[in-house]
Amino acid sequence: MLLFRDRKIALIFLHGGGQSALSWGVCCRLLKEQLKDSDVQLVAYDARGHGETTAIPEDDLSAERMVEDAVRLIHTLFSNRPESQQIILVGHSMGAAVATRVAIRTDLGIELQGLVNIDVVEGTAMEALPHMSAFFTSTAS
Repeated sequence: MLLFRDRKIALIFLHGGGQSALSWGVCCRLLKEQLKDSDVQLVAYDARGHGETTAIPEDDLSAERMVEDAVRLIHTLFSNRPESQQIILVGHSMGAAVATRVAIRTDLGIELQGLVNIDVVEGTAMEALPHMSAFFTSTAS
């Protein structure tokens, strides 16, 4: 926890295709317990077309659009924070592909302290995304 002592750190969690921010629920709960005496902020959000989100256009689930959404979220949440504010992106599968693309951006306006990618197969995850909604709709009861 010494890593967090003099800094404001936010961990931003990006979920996989067909999942939602709730995918990170247990992880965030355990991290919150472990980091209770630090100033760490945990942020998990529903990506476009996932969970409880609505977006226009609803059918644009491209990697580029999701990267723009993530960058916009970062700007919205952290643009008025002190210079000591840093973020760590944590992505799973599709979220890891998006996080990687966000990490190489030069317009974040905040220091990226780290990138954690879990089980990323970028091409496969991103190519399958437009078909996920139809699949889940057809299998829902």
